[in-house]
Amino acid sequence: MSGALDFQAFIGNDERVHVFLHNTSTEELAARIVSEGFRFVNHLNYSCDQISPGDLVQIRYFTILRRSYGPFTLVICIGKNLIDDYSRRLQGTSYHFSEVMTACPPALNDDGEPVYRLPPYFIKGYYHQPTGRCVFNPSFDPLFTIPEFEKNLKKMLQGNWFSGIS
Repeated sequence: MSGALDFQAFIGNDERVHVFLHNTSTEELAARIVSEGFRFVNHLNYSCDQISPGDLVQIRYFTILRRSYGPFTLVICIGKNLIDDYSRRLQGTSYHFSEVMTACPPALNDDGEPVYRLPPYFIKGYYHQPTGRCVFNPSFDPLFTIPEFEKNLKKMLQGNWFSGIS
């Protein structure tokens, strides 16, 4: 159980953020996500599990449940104020806060679904389950915001978010 405690310590308990976990199969992919950002289809919640960082049972549950996806667990943290603000401003639309938080326009995958990229600043790092090794992202800033987020929001609210996307 000390591995779970080490992982919980790595996740931290910053009251200002929401925490999400995502498992991947290789360290190469985990390192690429740390440096380039996290690509996801539709909503962040479709690819990640939101957790309560202080709940060791929940952390352990999701690391066991998602182990088949790979031994590398990415920790994604996003400021609560960012999520709350974008969620409030998108209320009454079909958009999700995570769609706003892409640094580049989404692209369509082979199934015609939009693929977004969460900037690497929100990736705290990753945890290797078998060894308990944690790798921290030196660029990590869960309160990060850029002008593109507001531009994305404006396009969504004007109804032209997907124009020109292929």
